Amino acid sequence: MSDLSDMLKFESEKHQDILLWNYRDTFFNLSLKEVLFLRWVSTSCPNAEFVFKGDDDVFVNTHHLLNYLNSLSGNKAKDLFIGDVIHNAGTHRDKKLKYYIPEVVYTGVYPPYAGGGGFLYSGHLVLRLYNVTDQVLLYSIDDVYTGMCLQKLGLAPERQRLQDI
Repeated sequence: MSDLSDMLKFESEKHQDILLWNYRDTFFNLSLKEVLFLRWVSTSCPNAEFVFKGDDDVFVNTHHLLNYLNSLSGNKAKDLFIGDVIHNAGTHRDKKLKYYIPEVVYTGVYPPYAGGGGFLYSGHLVLRLYNVTDQVLLYSIDDVYTGMCLQKLGLAPERQRLQDI
């Protein structure tokens, strides 16, 4: 076992803060990673009030974020899903592009979805999102896939640039 593997094993055993699943971690498996994350939050953090999912290069002003969350009414907080929402986006048909999607896979316009560096949603929504993943085929673009799951629940993400909070 390598030094890195030993250190990761030690970290995981001591702090239980490493999520490790048996699949190839590639760009095209990000939706699978999202489903597994939702399952983990549902089972390991069932009382979480909110979940922030962000890229590793995103700065979060936690003070402003907590002030924002504390200002929400209970009703608004229940189905909260905010981020930099993209509307009326279509598929890319150029095979050279990272987000290329063949017509046989998807046609039409994507549902609204939160793209970019991250999004924030309520803990109440976690289990509902996880449960609906059984009804939505995995899609290679994880942000779009999450938008598809929200659409299946009859919800849409709300536009709120997290860096503006």
